[in-house]
Amino acid sequence: MVYDQLIAFNEEAPLEALIRAITTANREIKRPDDRIRLFQMPLERIV
Repeated sequence: MVYDQLIAFNEEAPLEALIRAITTANREIKRPDDRIRLFQMPLERIV
């Protein structure tokens, strides 16, 4: 299953915490296809 989510952050701290949590989780996930991927895009570019 693939889930796509769009989450906006007003401040950097919650995003940095999310990145740390994803990095930690991905260390435990054995299969590369199962790892969590995070794509960042400035909100100004979203139409």
